[in-house]
Formats: sequence, C-alpha cells, structure tokens
Amino acid sequence: MPERCLLALAPLALLAAVRPPESPEDAGSLTPLFVAGETALAAHDAVGLMQAAIALATSGAKPIEGEPDLARAWAHQAVLWGAPPAVIPAERGRMLGPGYRAITLNAGSDFHTRQVFTGGQSARVEVLALSGGGFTLSVSEDQSTPLCRRTADSGRVACTWVPLYSLPHDITVSNARARPGRFYLVTY
Repeated sequence: MPERCLLALAPLALLAAVRPPESPEDAGSLTPLFVAGETALAAHDAVGLMQAAIALATSGAKPIEGEPDLARAWAHQAVLWGAPPAVIPAERGRMLGPGYRAITLNAGSDFHTRQVFTGGQSARVEVLALSGGGFTLSVSEDQSTPLCRRTADSGRVACTWVPLYSLPHDITVSNARARPGRFYLVTY
C-alpha cells in the first residue's frame, strides 16, 4: 500500500479507540471526546490524548471565539509525552457549528454568554462538569423566563429545543457549590 494511503488511514485507526456513545442522548454529543481528553491528560496517556485530539478536530467543533483550540493543545502535549505526531486539520472558520469553552467558575458565581441559534433547527447546550456537580444550566430568550433549566449533580446536563426564530439566547451557568468548579460549555 502506498505510503500516502497509510497516512490517510492513520487518523481513522486512532479514532476507533474513542468510545462510542453510551446512550441515544450521547449520539452527536462531544461529551465523550472531552471525557476521553481529560482522562488521558490526568493519566499522562500520550496515545489516548492524541486520539482525543484527532477526534475533536475531526468532529467539526471549534473553540468559541477567544478560547484555546483544545485539539491542537492536546495534540501538542501528546507529542511532548511521546505520541507520534498527527496532522490536525486547519481551521476554516466557525459558522454556528458546534463550539466549546472550558470554564472555571468560582463558588457562588455565574457565567453568562449569548449565542444566536437558527430558527426551526434543533439547538442544544451542554454542560460537562469536570469537578463534581452543582452547576445549573439555564437557557432563555432575551433574559425572559428560561426555556430550559437543568442542574448537573454530576457528569453532564443538556438543554435541547427548537427556536421559533433566529434570535440571541442567554446561556447562564451557575455554581451553587462552596468551592470553585470546572466544566465545559458546548453549544450545537
């Protein structure tokens, strides 16, 4: 087999090791990718971290403006730990595709952002708690009554809805715990 074919197949082989969705709600979710990356980071697992980096890069998710590109950061760290280098696709710009942000929130604090979701199309916001639970996710149109309000006792919580119109939506995550907490905010 020519060398270029082997290189083209390498990312697919690495992706096979990333866990498939555990439930129908996980289908299309980036949560398993973030869990795989965080687990590999904690274990100093170079190959696992590279697998997560490639999976995140090829998922179509991009960092929300001003946030670091985790796929590139994870790939760089994996190489430092001894993983063979892999080509991470170049970013071509984000057009309301999946976006993510890693956030550390102080005790008793709120994180607030706004995002436009396309009317008539399914919209989804997830919070993946990395350090315990106690995060409350709330989504509303223009600071009105929440369309969705969920509390993450542990793991992941999500709000899914179909907006009637393409409007900015307010996303608020609150930390009711007595200590700082870390989470990923993912929008689809």
